[in-house]
Amino acid sequence: MKYNTWNIYSAVLLMETYERARKHPQKRSAEIIQLSQLLRKRAGQGKPYHGVFGSVADINYQLGKVESQMTAGRRGLPGALPQAIMKAVKMYQSQPTDYDRYLRAAHQNITVDELRNLEMEQGGRRGRGKAIPLKEIEGSAAKKEESVKPAKVEVAAKVEAPAMEEPKTVAAKKEMIPYESAESAPLLALDDSILDLHVSTHLENLLMRHHVKTIRDMLSYPTTEWELVKGMGAKSLCELRDILRRYSRIDPNQKPSQGPKSAIELADEAISYDMPIGRVHFGTRVDRVLASAGFQTLGEVLHYPKEKWAEMSALGTNSLAHLVKEIEVYRQAARATAKAEREKRNRDISKDQLREEAEAMEDFADMLMVTYEHMMRVAKQAEAQDIPLAEGIWQDETIRKAAQNYVLRLLVHEKYEGASFETLSADFPHRIFDETAFVALLDSMEKQQLIWKQGKRYYCVYPSLETVLPSVCRERNAKVLKLRLSGLSLEEVAGQVGVTRERVRQIQKKIFSKLPPVREGYFAFYKQKYVGLTDDDFQYIFQLAEETCHFISLYLDEQRVKEKDVDAGQRLQALRAVMHDQILDAKIRERADARLKAIDPYFLIDGKHVMKNRQSLIRFAIKRYCQDAKPSGALLEDYLRLLDSLSVSRENPRFSLNVRYIEHYFSEMTALVSCHRQVRYYDILSMDYQDLLDTLQLTAYSNVEISSRKFFRDYPEIMGRYDIRDEYELHNLLKKLWAHGHYNDYLDDAHRMTFGRMPTLKIGHTDRKKQVVDIIQEHGYISYMDLGCAIEEAYGVPQNAAMANGWGETCKEYFDPGTGMFHIPETFLPEDKVERMKKRLPEDFYLMQDILDTYLEEYPEGNVWDIDPAAVRQMGFISHRKYVIRDTYSSVKDFFKKLFVENEILDLRDHPEYAVSSMFSAVWLGLAKDFKVVETEPGVFCNSRYLEKHGITQEAIHEFCEKVYHFIENGKCFSIRSLRAAGFDLPWQEEGWGDWFYGSLLAADYESFNSQKYGSGHLLRKRQMQRKLSMADLVEEIVNGSENLLTTSEISGIIEDTYGIEFSPFKVKEIVESNDDTFCEKVLY
Repeated sequence: MKYNTWNIYSAVLLMETYERARKHPQKRSAEIIQLSQLLRKRAGQGKPYHGVFGSVADINYQLGKVESQMTAGRRGLPGALPQAIMKAVKMYQSQPTDYDRYLRAAHQNITVDELRNLEMEQGGRRGRGKAIPLKEIEGSAAKKEESVKPAKVEVAAKVEAPAMEEPKTVAAKKEMIPYESAESAPLLALDDSILDLHVSTHLENLLMRHHVKTIRDMLSYPTTEWELVKGMGAKSLCELRDILRRYSRIDPNQKPSQGPKSAIELADEAISYDMPIGRVHFGTRVDRVLASAGFQTLGEVLHYPKEKWAEMSALGTNSLAHLVKEIEVYRQAARATAKAEREKRNRDISKDQLREEAEAMEDFADMLMVTYEHMMRVAKQAEAQDIPLAEGIWQDETIRKAAQNYVLRLLVHEKYEGASFETLSADFPHRIFDETAFVALLDSMEKQQLIWKQGKRYYCVYPSLETVLPSVCRERNAKVLKLRLSGLSLEEVAGQVGVTRERVRQIQKKIFSKLPPVREGYFAFYKQKYVGLTDDDFQYIFQLAEETCHFISLYLDEQRVKEKDVDAGQRLQALRAVMHDQILDAKIRERADARLKAIDPYFLIDGKHVMKNRQSLIRFAIKRYCQDAKPSGALLEDYLRLLDSLSVSRENPRFSLNVRYIEHYFSEMTALVSCHRQVRYYDILSMDYQDLLDTLQLTAYSNVEISSRKFFRDYPEIMGRYDIRDEYELHNLLKKLWAHGHYNDYLDDAHRMTFGRMPTLKIGHTDRKKQVVDIIQEHGYISYMDLGCAIEEAYGVPQNAAMANGWGETCKEYFDPGTGMFHIPETFLPEDKVERMKKRLPEDFYLMQDILDTYLEEYPEGNVWDIDPAAVRQMGFISHRKYVIRDTYSSVKDFFKKLFVENEILDLRDHPEYAVSSMFSAVWLGLAKDFKVVETEPGVFCNSRYLEKHGITQEAIHEFCEKVYHFIENGKCFSIRSLRAAGFDLPWQEEGWGDWFYGSLLAADYESFNSQKYGSGHLLRKRQMQRKLSMADLVEEIVNGSENLLTTSEISGIIEDTYGIEFSPFKVKEIVESNDDTFCEKVLY
């Protein structure tokens, strides 16, 4: 069976299935089956769908990758999506109109162009359509043929009718080009109808309504009056201006071209230096001489040296005297014209300045609520005193008082939050704003105690609660509130006053509803901003009275926050946030620092802060002592010695440890475990494993027991790139990734993976006998010892372990004691079946599972045992257990090498089955090292022959890599986007190469750069032999390069905007939580 080939129509149906499955998870399987049945039904029709579609498992697999894309990797399956599905995902996310149009076309089994024609013929509106359930979808090709084709014929006849009557005459008259398709408009006749311009219906109606019927009418209409036309909106006006620009070469008022004039005739006209020489007349002979000498403009003649005119032999004495006289007349006229233009330009500049100043004063008057006449009087006084306008305005007492009231209005509106200097001055017109005068005004207001300043923010001075309370409530109710502010509970206040607890709460609520802003509420804003501080922390840092703290808690309707009620990590985050907040006063930040030191939540070890808890200390010990694999017992000894160096008792219950607890910690995401319980530090969460999982293609295996040793042995390049040192570490890494990504939730029973004892992987319902039978059938006759070797080669299970665990015993009925050989008689398919299967299998590469599915589809009564290596050979293939290749190839390596070399452009996004063969990765990486194959975008490759056609030689690639190496600083992470932003000039950009292409070139230069793929891009760095590159390095670089604290969302945004890599805030948080480096203290969640 041919592997699934997705196009845009089947992809949007897959997106609809995703949407339905997301809303109704219990119907997920039913929706997948419905889609599979629909695609199989349409596969043979050849409408928008082509090829034969695969099993439900394949659709389920693609749907899992879609879910991973839509949830930023938190759910779903890893792996790159086919190009068509990726396009559908982007349309679904950002282009809903296009997505709905393609979805409606897919429902009706027609293309988008045919759908558009059908809508136009039916007069339908282009809008969002309602999705039709898959079970109700039926092809409408016949109906479409009847309804659409006549419409096309009619339109064609309408357009071509004139050409049919008088083809030569019409063609000679003009070429009709639609407005939308003309980059520059063709010359049209003035009396042509505006209908020939193909404008929008709305604009056409407006023009007709105002008697603009021809192009002459449109060009003659006063340009300044178009905006006054009723119904002329911004969109129509923009369209009209574009048309006028395109067709401006037609001038309805153009006069017949005039011939040259002499200086006397041009005396009353404006003479300019750039006037064409043909517009002036020096005399017939002189004109011919000037033309032959190459003069183009009057300026060239006027600036030509006087003594050189005599050197022109073609000029006679009389002609020379006449020319000199004419030149003097023209020179005086040109000077006069230049002077007049200069004076006019100065007058225009003065008018513009006065107009801008007048508009600024009008805006200023409206903002400050003063009259415009007063502003003009102040401006005239400033002009009389010969001082700048802005300075004169801010010296006026009335305006200063109005500006003062404006500031107070802003601060009252902000209530307790206050405002910065930038916020207060943002709306003042810049032409008449005097910053020095405004700062002096604020200082004056502060001295008058109208406002006060805290750090970099200004606040309005409010009266105290005690002052305003009598005007808000009665004395009895005021007493209730004062008792609450003293710290008494509702029950205690109710007992003293003699009312119920609920009545006390009602009185308190009523007072707060009427209470104006008061001085005690200033710090409510900071209480909400720094969530996590205890009341004692807040009171100490901001130096507040006890009653003020109680007021804030009651005002915010919060309970008193004590140390036992606050998460320790959240409290530390809040204290660090206060300490790094530059808006606050320096003394407040110093008190926050002192509070943080008083709590002393960290050990300071080698300049790094490690939180005082067992988990953080173990993580630090693993990172420090286990850069190479170390037994858990040796790690325990290192941990105990670390406690001794910190003067912490080994018996302290907060830090005591044993081997069992250490091995329990092995499930964390910061270490890998190998054989004999050895542990090595490995920051799992800071790496992207899509490339690893795409290479291993674990989901392509089904119902098989296999060892991670096979993958470690077959893919040395990818193991080296991810620094995986043995099959046990690979097994442990896959186990943690599978649990962290919940991958089994998206796989069917045949593909779900369970992790047995290291290094065993069990995929689906394993059947050892079937696996051994496949090997025996492949070899024909095989001995007991050779069978063990073959099992090791095929599944990675060591020979001794395989035979000791009974692999050979599963097929003892096929063992002949006389010969000491295993043998299964070969079965041959009938010739008619072989020929029929050959027709169904035209490609050179297939998965064995695809051949089995094709066979059972052709012969439902058949059996899976019918397809063995002998049957595969009959069909013209060579079996390699999981896949087969055409027998015309000498080896698998020969097939893949030919695939890369012969195809200049190779798109493998729809052929993930190739990755099942380890030889695919080996051939690709081998060719990529020498730049013989380059990945231009994910899953798309081009060879060196194609690159050389575009002028990209291997020498040029090496030169590019060398330039980047010298351009980038040591230890600095970068991507192609950040490289371009830093000013590096990327070569070959005119060819349209994307960032992935340049990243692939640098990533292939292993000797110069470390690299990691992260979904949408490459993260790179100059090669450092002792350190692998991870996202934690980039996060640390971003945080250390910022003066302020950053949230995980801000870091994620910087990574995406600056480096072009999508990395969710959730993953940033995981990196920070799994590290104990100092930079993590500057990150907020």
